[in-house]
Amino acid sequence: MSFYKYLTIFFSVLLMNFAFAELRTWGMPTDTQEQESPVEEGTPEEGTPEEGTPEESMPEDDIPEEGAPEEGAPEEGTPEQDDVQMDTDDSETSEDQPIKFKEEYVVSASFSLPLFIGENLDYRFDKGLGFNLGISTPFSFTMMNKNIDISASLKMNNLSANNQAASIGTSDYKPMLIGVNMNTDISFIDITLGAGLSMASGDVDSNQDYSMTTFYLSSGIGYSLKFDKFSFMPEQLKGMNLSFGGEMLMIMGAPDESGDTSNIINFGMSLGYPLLF
Repeated sequence: MSFYKYLTIFFSVLLMNFAFAELRTWGMPTDTQEQESPVEEGTPEEGTPEEGTPEESMPEDDIPEEGAPEEGAPEEGTPEQDDVQMDTDDSETSEDQPIKFKEEYVVSASFSLPLFIGENLDYRFDKGLGFNLGISTPFSFTMMNKNIDISASLKMNNLSANNQAASIGTSDYKPMLIGVNMNTDISFIDITLGAGLSMASGDVDSNQDYSMTTFYLSSGIGYSLKFDKFSFMPEQLKGMNLSFGGEMLMIMGAPDESGDTSNIINFGMSLGYPLLF
């Protein structure tokens, strides 16, 4: 009887220990429950951004502020890119496109008197009046830091046969010269160099006729007075200019079969007027 009493007491104590242990662990989650149970509400998990806090992968600099324009959007008052490009294209077009001005040609007419003629002409011909028609073109080039203008000219000289030459049948010597000139200036002096063809025909000694077309060279100096420097000149005349100067002509031929050159030095004045084409 005592054995069962002690056995009962032993089992009672053992059950009380188990019950006490269960009471101590009551409500505490086990390891399995900790892995499967969700995180308590209000506590953020590791790696989960809190409310109001930017995520780790989102840079703060890229977040546009409220009211700030988006990237790529044009600011207020700033022209759009297309408009700017159009303005640039227009400006490039206006710069590349040449402005067409009317070209100016100066037409001049002059009368001259020969101051000297070569010895092979002097004994047969008297000094006569010469005429020159010149056209100054807008074409030019630069050589040795000087601007060279191009002009064309038509010159005519009239050397009358003297009484002795006329008595044996010599006609007047009237060479006509067509050529091109290069014009420049040194200080206030105008310098001209020209070349071209000289044509003449007539009779000489005992009614023998001659006809020649030969080369000629010319050089001259002068001074030009422009009318626009004078305030009293009318507007219609301010484009004109008056030139004074001398010119030497060397014609590679003479009105005979001697093969001599015809040397003539003319002095005169010319009046020029500009024409626009």
